Amino acid sequence: MSMQRIALALIVLGAVAQLCLGRVDGGRAETGEDVSHQLGVLRRGLEAPSQVDLPFGDVNLVVVTDVHSWIAGHARHSSTMNADYGDVLSFYERLRKHAAQQKKDLFFVMNGDFVDGTGLSTTPPQFLTPLLEHMPWDVVNLGNHELYNTETVRWVVDEFIPHW
Repeated sequence: MSMQRIALALIVLGAVAQLCLGRVDGGRAETGEDVSHQLGVLRRGLEAPSQVDLPFGDVNLVVVTDVHSWIAGHARHSSTMNADYGDVLSFYERLRKHAAQQKKDLFFVMNGDFVDGTGLSTTPPQFLTPLLEHMPWDVVNLGNHELYNTETVRWVVDEFIPHW
């Protein structure tokens, strides 16, 4: 994986972590004290921004990419990269509600490379399956890491794709 892809993935995770700490209101994400405490900001050591510009176009994407089975974020590597799948789902659900109010389209995309990286990523990735299938993806793209192992490819074809 190139350094650019790693940097982009980390930037996206950081942005999602920061935006998840706020609530979407009128096209801007604003952080409230109650939301910060509910999401465990003090426990995580994260500082939520007071406002983040969040422009909406006619078509909008929330893209999750290169997670490599890190379901709990990267808290021990960086306090700003601490979004887990629950945070991402919460962020998407709030954006979806906002997009619907604005009569805008919003698509939730898994951009691949969700395997290889932690002990949860077995071959095939049976321990990741319940979590990945719980997420309301509109699009699931396979990355190169899903194609490295024949057993993982069979799992994708026989079990993962039929779920959708």
